[in-house]
Amino acid sequence: MKNFLLEHTDYLTNCMITYIKKTKLVFYKEYQYFRLYGYSTKKNSNYSLCGKRIERLYTDLLKDFGVQVKYLNIVMIDCPNMRKFIDHPHYINGGFTYLHKNIIFVYRNDEMLKVALHEVIHHAFYFKDTDIYLGDPIRSTVDINLNEAIVEFLATLYQIKYTNSNIKNELKHSLKNVKYVLGMPNTTFNTNIYSYIVIKHLLLKKHKLILYLIQKKQYDKIYQYIYNTKINIKPIKPIKQKLIFVSVSYL
Repeated sequence: MKNFLLEHTDYLTNCMITYIKKTKLVFYKEYQYFRLYGYSTKKNSNYSLCGKRIERLYTDLLKDFGVQVKYLNIVMIDCPNMRKFIDHPHYINGGFTYLHKNIIFVYRNDEMLKVALHEVIHHAFYFKDTDIYLGDPIRSTVDINLNEAIVEFLATLYQIKYTNSNIKNELKHSLKNVKYVLGMPNTTFNTNIYSYIVIKHLLLKKHKLILYLIQKKQYDKIYQYIYNTKINIKPIKPIKQKLIFVSVSYL
């Protein structure tokens, strides 16, 4: 399975590619709704726990939204490369999927579970995208991927649930990330970092309302809320900060 990833290396650095080639299949299990392949250079018990949490996500998506996710092959590889506040997929992305296929790749050890949740949720929802001007204090226009923002919002809420953390702490962490994203220099937002961090933060601030609107499929009201919200947050230039998407990033 990892050979397919090595044939699609747009998101991978040379260091990642070198590490992936060294890994072996150390975990494999067939679940009711998916197969999980775990690759590493060492024995890694985290894959078993990831599998249990992903299995729980399938159940929760059906219970919370009436959504049945198709059967998936999930490939996880624990590359040690850390994320940074740099607007390039090599420093931002941790996984990807093909919605017309049945395979997901997660290729960073950091926040492995949250990324897996994000990619599975992609197969449960698709939210129509649109261009929105938010009144960003740094830029006159910002390209936003609302689909990515809403999926990341949902993945964050399930991460909070599965790690027994809380929304209050998550909002504090999220706000700090927003300040760093707004302070990133020479950024054209070639990645979805703005949607992953800034727009997700706006959704988290109204998380109960946003969840209700998703359940009722009233997506136009979500768009309206985002459209009418101005970003008035003082930016902070990230110097050596490591990018961590969620407050509780472990399993």
